[in-house]
Amino acid sequence: MAQRIEWRFSEGSVLSIGHWYLDWGDPQKETLLTLTQVIHASDNPIWCLREHANVLGRIVNGAEELLADLGGLGTADGLPVRLARSSPIVGSVLRAHHSTQHALALLVDALVECRKGPVERALRSDGELGMSLTFSMSDAVNCCYRLEGHLPALDA
Repeated sequence: MAQRIEWRFSEGSVLSIGHWYLDWGDPQKETLLTLTQVIHASDNPIWCLREHANVLGRIVNGAEELLADLGGLGTADGLPVRLARSSPIVGSVLRAHHSTQHALALLVDALVECRKGPVERALRSDGELGMSLTFSMSDAVNCCYRLEGHLPALDA
C-alpha cells in the first residue's frame, strides 16, 4: 500500500505554520515529518522538492497579498511603517512571517542534510528544478524581510 505524504496547514490558511505528514487523518499511522524525512520516505527527491517549492510559493503569494494590503503604510522615503503592537493586523503579519520562515527553514535543512545524496543528484540532473528552488528561496527571503519591516520594534 502506497504511503500518503502531504502538506497540511495547521489553521487551514497559507498564513499559518504547516507541516509534512505521512498518512494524514489516520490516527493510528499519522506522522509529522520534516522535508528531509519526506525525501527519504518517498524515494523521489524531485517530487519532494517541487512540491515543497509549490508550498513555499503558495505561502509567499499569500504573504505578498498581505503586503499589498499594507502597501499604503510607508514613509516618504518608501520605507515600511512599523505597526503598533496593538494593531489588529500585527497577528496576521507575524503569522505570515513565521509561516514563510518555517517553510524556508525546512527547505534549507533538507538541502543541507541531503547534500551528498539524492537531492544533489536530482539538482544536477534537473536544472529547471534548481532554478525553481533558487527563485522560491529568494522570494521567501525577500518576503520575510519585507514582512519584518512592518512588525513592531522589539524595544518599543
